[in-house]
Amino acid sequence: MSNKFCNSLWAGLLLLAPFLQADTISVYLSAPSAQSTFVNGATTETWNEATPGTYQTYAGTIGNYGVTGQDSFVIQPADQFGGANGSQYMAFGAQSGNANPIQLVLTSPATYFGFWFSAGDANNGISFYDGSTLVGRFSTAPILSSLQAPTVTAVDGATYQSSAYFGNPNNTSEDAGEPFAYVNFLVTGGHVTRIVFDNSGLTGTGFENDNQSVYNGVVTVAPTAVFVSTLGAPEPATWALWLGGLCVLAGFRRANVRKEVL
Repeated sequence: MSNKFCNSLWAGLLLLAPFLQADTISVYLSAPSAQSTFVNGATTETWNEATPGTYQTYAGTIGNYGVTGQDSFVIQPADQFGGANGSQYMAFGAQSGNANPIQLVLTSPATYFGFWFSAGDANNGISFYDGSTLVGRFSTAPILSSLQAPTVTAVDGATYQSSAYFGNPNNTSEDAGEPFAYVNFLVTGGHVTRIVFDNSGLTGTGFENDNQSVYNGVVTVAPTAVFVSTLGAPEPATWALWLGGLCVLAGFRRANVRKEVL
């Protein structure tokens, strides 16, 4: 890699930097026992208007849900694994025998998505798309990692016992080994138009959820929320570091080649 080529790449990166800013998604947990969004004006799919049963498609309040082939998901009454405030909820995986993802095509773009994540396990995942572009994928791992500490700290400095997130808050004696939390996703630099829920292709466990909420606009994080992680592609600064390292390595290689020739 020549100096001329590296200089050209640097120049191109500087010119494109305003357009390379990647969408990012900040992930927050609401305070323990919260089962609905903190965003005023959000639209919510509660599943309460649906007839309990098995579905391949569903025209919901926030968009259209669908699965591939003959796979399905279920809408069912509350039990130990889900149902915000004792209401109906949606699940797939163990409950439906479906190993394939569930796709939600939003009615309109959103800068915020939240849902009550009940009986969370390591197989559950969510991918966020802007059109066909993957913005980021969320898994349970960061939540489980955050809750390994005895306490977690909210935006306003308040502390919560991590144990408060475990067990069904509607009956604390149920499913005490899994986390129950309202999870909030705030998009910066763009929006999402499609959301895909997956259970890692497995049916041994379920993906249970309720009160899916969306909003398009500026969202202020609730002071009682707990930061978990950030999802997204590398920023221009990351590309710059990568490019700089590549050019430095190329420089060392050229120096070694000259030394060997001499």
